[in-house]
Amino acid sequence: MIRNIMLSTLLGLRTHKLRVVLTMVGIIIGIASVITITALGEGVKKNSMDLLDSTGVSGITMVYLPDKIEDMGLDFSFKKSDMKRLLRLESVASIIPNYGYFMGIGDGEVIDAATTYLGTDGSISVTGRAAGAAADELSLGRAITDADGESHVVVLDYMTAQSLAVDGIQMRDLLDTGISIGGAMFRIIGIKADPTELSAADADWTQHCATLPFAAFQQLIADEPIYSLVLTPAAGYERQTVIDQATDVLTQAHPGLAGTFEVDDSIASMRAEMESSLNIAIVVFVSITVIALLVGGIGVMNIMYVSVTERRREIGIKRAIGAKPRVILLQFLFEAVFITFIGGVLGVLFGFALAKAAAFAINTMVPDVEGMFGAILSVKMTAIACATSAGIGLIFGIVPAIGAARTDPIKAIYQ
Repeated sequence: MIRNIMLSTLLGLRTHKLRVVLTMVGIIIGIASVITITALGEGVKKNSMDLLDSTGVSGITMVYLPDKIEDMGLDFSFKKSDMKRLLRLESVASIIPNYGYFMGIGDGEVIDAATTYLGTDGSISVTGRAAGAAADELSLGRAITDADGESHVVVLDYMTAQSLAVDGIQMRDLLDTGISIGGAMFRIIGIKADPTELSAADADWTQHCATLPFAAFQQLIADEPIYSLVLTPAAGYERQTVIDQATDVLTQAHPGLAGTFEVDDSIASMRAEMESSLNIAIVVFVSITVIALLVGGIGVMNIMYVSVTERRREIGIKRAIGAKPRVILLQFLFEAVFITFIGGVLGVLFGFALAKAAAFAINTMVPDVEGMFGAILSVKMTAIACATSAGIGLIFGIVPAIGAARTDPIKAIYQ
């Protein structure tokens, strides 16, 4: 029976192709709107989280907290030996030392160092360039290369260079002059690009720091105290497992301390709040686009009513030759579900294509957000969209279908 009903449904739809297409348009637009917003939202969320994770916020920041408040100023710092002990753990993939309280930023070491330039004192954030690392974006001069080795050369960040270019001094005049960093003299060989003029993909954290050759940077930080350690869990290990093992190792290494080793979750909490905010924004925008789906559903109901009215004689003849009301009900219900389901599939494809095009256009036309926009379509999202569209056909098609099933065959034939 089901096979015959479905065959009859397809034949009925084939007879009214234009009506079917016009009915689908509302569903296609509704589903496409939801998919476009959702795909763009998920793409932005993923790229934002990836960018945030690249700064090290996904790591585990271990700090030392004394038991008593009056001991907060205790002169405690981690040692290089602590890092070696922790790296022996299979659960720890890498460690980044932080030379300031609760910094937890960056996928490399950063310190704040005192500077002196032409008699003017200041401070600067400094990092080292590891061998083979990608070059920074520059506005003037050249980048540090592997050939610089232990040379005392530096590439200044744009903000620092801007602060030094005063009293008639131009930025280009800073090149090949000397600056004291942490008590050692360095020759300025380059100036980084203004991070505000770079795309989100290019303006990483290193653009805000001066860069030294790796060997020279290691000499600079040799005596710097380490106030926290950022641990990256190895693949396959839970975060809590790494925390427990690291805490045990550090406690055993420093048995005489009147305090505990804790995890600074402030940055992880910030990441969670940011992800939650993005999820809320996606839900709000999707909720607005759902209105288009409701409009499409009402259009389906309207067309189904028109179809029932025009086919009253056909319904009457079927009833007269023995078709039961439930057969008529299922036929019209199948028609509504089929139309909306196919419309949903087309809407998913159209919506995803529109999201990809929109992301490409925004990334191309707005340099400041280049690489931040993307479009992600998951299998789960596709399944929900198709199921929702079929559900719309079921909900908005049930009333016209019931009306068709209750049609009086005699009145229908002679009307």
